Amino acid sequence: MSIENKFQERLPFVSVVVISKDRHEELKKAVSSLKQLDYPKEGYEITVVEEGDAPTPIEGVKYIFLPRRNLGLGYARNTGVKNSKGEIIAFTDDDCVHEKDWLTVMVNTLLETGGSGVAGATLSQSGNLIGRCEEIMGYPGGGLKRLIDAKGKIVKTNNLSGCNSAYRKSVFEEFKFKEDGFGKLGGDDWWLGHQVSEKYDAYFNPDAILYHKPRGSLFSIVKWFARRRINELLGMEYEFHRKGFTLLLSEIKNLIFIRLLLWVGLVIIFGVKGFMTGLLALALILAITIIRHMKGIRYHNDYRLIFVLPAVRLAMDIGILKAEWQYVFSCKRLLDSTLKEYNR
Repeated sequence: MSIENKFQERLPFVSVVVISKDRHEELKKAVSSLKQLDYPKEGYEITVVEEGDAPTPIEGVKYIFLPRRNLGLGYARNTGVKNSKGEIIAFTDDDCVHEKDWLTVMVNTLLETGGSGVAGATLSQSGNLIGRCEEIMGYPGGGLKRLIDAKGKIVKTNNLSGCNSAYRKSVFEEFKFKEDGFGKLGGDDWWLGHQVSEKYDAYFNPDAILYHKPRGSLFSIVKWFARRRINELLGMEYEFHRKGFTLLLSEIKNLIFIRLLLWVGLVIIFGVKGFMTGLLALALILAITIIRHMKGIRYHNDYRLIFVLPAVRLAMDIGILKAEWQYVFSCKRLLDSTLKEYNR
């Protein structure tokens, strides 16, 4: 049922905000996808916020150029909000393509539930097996795992990814994307989603589908998860008012860094037996990973994924370990060094 038929009142005007940096060709594909949505053409605008060395406007959109200053994702999204006139503001990435009814479903969900925020399902664009494994394991934005877990129902959430979300404009009279610290690196959407959902209702609709470009290589996944883990640690600093070793002690059971130290300890104490015990534990973890994601493997009906999934899981863990190591030994230089590695 179309939104026009379901809601006879005036349709809300929507602004779709796309932020971009150093991916202009992909940005054009994302904009082309947005121009083909089935939402009434007079009912939405596309606001592009692009950071770079020189403006390169795109026809048919509201184009805002940011000179290269590395102010981060939160600043770019807030700039998009300030320059948008929609009653609802939707967010997506410059490397996404959208189902034609994506925006219709998002708006429909907000109107039907009365919620202040909504997130949709983020699947992977066609690519290699590594990209499929990213999607199956829930990255980014919950991936295929989130869609399967929802079982076709609209459910409450506090996870509104910046690549696939929408808010009522009134939300931004009270909240904004975080611009400093982890807000520069991509934790801005996580922070806003949690803040909004604590005070107002937010929902996930598995029918609001778009397709995100996967990393597609183990090396890229290592870098990606290093940044994600640093985001988490900086976010916990901000939320719990702890940092350094004090924060790590409170998170000790979740640290891959500690698991590695335990394995090293086993090797030192028991030699080859300790090393083999560690390998068996690792094999068990990888086997559990495969079992937990069998629904996703069956969804794609491609059992080659069973053999690739452990490698992707290891790449993710290596990225997390790299971030934790960096956090322990170079806290003062943490943010600057990570920003240098972060290339959007």
